[in-house]
Amino acid sequence: MTELIPIESSSSADRRRDADATRSAFVASASRRRSALLETSVGIIRLNLLSFRAKQEISFGVIFQGKHSLRP
Repeated sequence: MTELIPIESSSSADRRRDADATRSAFVASASRRRSALLETSVGIIRLNLLSFRAKQEISFGVIFQGKHSLRP
């Protein structure tokens, strides 16, 4: 009895390679989306902090210049 050894055809190798490339592209794309989302989130947080600090500095400047009175 002769034993058959399966030989991978070029079309199945091509399909596997294409599937691997597609999977890799999808993973890379998801990674870029997460990275962009994180950068956007960090940017928003930084802008909010800068805005908050600027508002504090303006408030302190007004108080120190005597333009803000705590009296009713």
